[in-house]
Amino acid sequence: MQRVYMHSTEHFEVFTTVLAPQGRCRYRAEAEMMAVVHSYKPQWPDELELLAGDVILVLSKHEEERWFGRLQGGQRGYFPASCVMEL
Repeated sequence: MQRVYMHSTEHFEVFTTVLAPQGRCRYRAEAEMMAVVHSYKPQWPDELELLAGDVILVLSKHEEERWFGRLQGGQRGYFPASCVMEL
């Protein structure tokens, strides 16, 4: 799925295209449970808010710095890889 987000101020407009996984993740065999060690406030609508101590199931590591996962409450989204560590 492709989504286009727009952010504007009185001086400029920024358009960003975000590609998100569709449907069920095909990489479940590689999914890993991780613990959140640094809280994170989302910068984009497709990102997760992380609180230190949360547990997240990492579903995709296709990008080096930004991963896709699911929190225990069911929320799915992207988050910085630097905010988590292996359990």
